[in-house]
Amino acid sequence: MQACKAFLKIALKRLPSILPYLIVFMIIAFFMVDSSSEDSGFERKSLDLAVIDIDNTEASRELKKYLLDGNTEVKLRSQDDEYIQDMLYHGMADGVITIEKGFSDKLASGETEGCIESLVIPTTFISEYTNSIVNRYVTAAEMYVSTGSDPAEACRQAAELSQNGAEVELLVKRSPLGDGLASYCQYFAYIIICLIINGLTPILMRFFSTDIRRRIDVSALPLYKKNAAIIAVTGGCVMAVWAIVMGLGEIRYGGLFTERGALCLLNSFVLTVAVTAMALVVSVLCKSTDSVTSIMNILSLGMSFLCGVFVPSDLLGSGVISAARFLPVYWYISANNKICCLAGETYDTSGIFTSIGIECLFAAALFAVFAVLTKNKIKEEN
Repeated sequence: MQACKAFLKIALKRLPSILPYLIVFMIIAFFMVDSSSEDSGFERKSLDLAVIDIDNTEASRELKKYLLDGNTEVKLRSQDDEYIQDMLYHGMADGVITIEKGFSDKLASGETEGCIESLVIPTTFISEYTNSIVNRYVTAAEMYVSTGSDPAEACRQAAELSQNGAEVELLVKRSPLGDGLASYCQYFAYIIICLIINGLTPILMRFFSTDIRRRIDVSALPLYKKNAAIIAVTGGCVMAVWAIVMGLGEIRYGGLFTERGALCLLNSFVLTVAVTAMALVVSVLCKSTDSVTSIMNILSLGMSFLCGVFVPSDLLGSGVISAARFLPVYWYISANNKICCLAGETYDTSGIFTSIGIECLFAAALFAVFAVLTKNKIKEEN
């Protein structure tokens, strides 16, 4: 009983250090915008264009009219190259298009190479979009000229052709569990590592210190009862954290009390046990409580980036995946991907339970390492 009271007393002192992580995570989770639920589509981009018509023919005027249709015309005070470059650099214009002298004659002969000059910032979306507008128009105009139309009429027909649109529907694959809850379970791996290691490790370090351990050992209670009390209160605190985090996910998104949701609960529970074992190992190896935060950041961020929490696992390289297989979070994400049909995975119960089983093996291995390290530490101190 005294050990439980001492544990809880220390835990309350550690509460301010873990609350910021929990609060920030909850704010993000509760106000996260589910982008996939919004209507997705394509719309034309309006550009700020300056068009210089040197040819000044009926065909070139039709081209200028087409280029400025739906876009904003930018007036140039000068056609000096340096002035134009400054406008592009400072974002005062998306592009400057020059219709060179002889455009109409070259269009009639079918040789339009070099008759239109586009000055844009290279290797940008705007440059590719601007060039595609011009190239599509000129190609259509050449096609109409080849059928016998004069350049001016060909330009008008090309402009009419460009007005023809098509209905485009962007198909987005949604998670059967719900995209919001699927993402919440994905990021659970990061927050549970932060909460347990930052909250639990310093408490365990105090209990495993030589002075505290010896004071506990001289009490009248048998050793197994003392250890059982510490294990019980540790497990209770860890399960409380797990229940709070997953409970808030259920409140925000719902769906945890379904077949797939139950698998998510099981998967998150097993990872929580594995992370608890990890915290026990860290508490034995760590020499100072000041370094706990650094270790927590290395473990949480490192495993999150390597194992597919922040970056979908199907986008990670084969070398990264091979290294991540030696980490429990990888198998948590693997199971979560199969449950929620993320990262190109399909619902596969055998694969899910295989991944969860490997998480259990990681937890057992970490508990065994903790037992060995604790035994060796006690021998050295005695």
